[in-house]
Amino acid sequence: MIHLKRLLSGAKQSLSISPAKYGCLLVALVILIILAQPGSLMAQDTGKTDQWQFMIEPYIWLPAIGGETTNGSDFSLSLDDVVSDLQFGLMGIVGVKKGKWSFMVDTFYADIEVTKDGIVQTDVEVKTWIVTPVVGYNLVDCKKGKLDIVAGARYVNVEIDVSVTSDRARALNPEFSGSEGIWDGIVGLKGEIALYEQLYMPLYLDIGTGGSDFSWQVAGGLGYRFGACDVIAGYRYLSVDFKDSSPVKDINLSGPYIGLKFIF
Repeated sequence: MIHLKRLLSGAKQSLSISPAKYGCLLVALVILIILAQPGSLMAQDTGKTDQWQFMIEPYIWLPAIGGETTNGSDFSLSLDDVVSDLQFGLMGIVGVKKGKWSFMVDTFYADIEVTKDGIVQTDVEVKTWIVTPVVGYNLVDCKKGKLDIVAGARYVNVEIDVSVTSDRARALNPEFSGSEGIWDGIVGLKGEIALYEQLYMPLYLDIGTGGSDFSWQVAGGLGYRFGACDVIAGYRYLSVDFKDSSPVKDINLSGPYIGLKFIF
């Protein structure tokens, strides 16, 4: 559904606390919980960490997508739209670890095309690439949890096409077609809290800038270690504020994810 930016500006300005603050507070709480555990800074099991470890994690992330274009219109695709109108998707993480150092690449691609029928027919297509290579360094590894600091880059490419069939609707919500691709440098934290035996809570937070004015991402959920793999499910949010020169002003993706993590 297409909305004029001015119809929502008052509601947006009324939000005094941004979701980013909640994400930062959540990860800060994780750090305090891990560091508060007795022996949290003790040496790791060198028999494991000195060996090369490889990780593959295919996952499915079904985010609602929303944002603004520089022509004054908002665009939004609901979770139902994504589930029913996903044309193609490619999602997964690959990584390697040795000692305290790790490297991973998270790749996400989704092509979603939605047609809304009614008095006015609206067609919206959003194609999104998100590629995030990061290097990690382990700060804490104990029975109660793990904490890594990560740094790297994030590539975001967004293509948006919006069209309407009514001449009157076009006058209010002009047709739009545009794309933007940027690279941001990012830093963040990646952690786990052990909950009960094989059950744990994975958490992630990063912030970035460079090609964009500001971007940030937060994710959290629950994981369970089986013999062959880990099953992980949770919620993930990504927000990008583009430069003023971009045809896309901002975009955010938020929704549930589920994945399988294999370590060998």
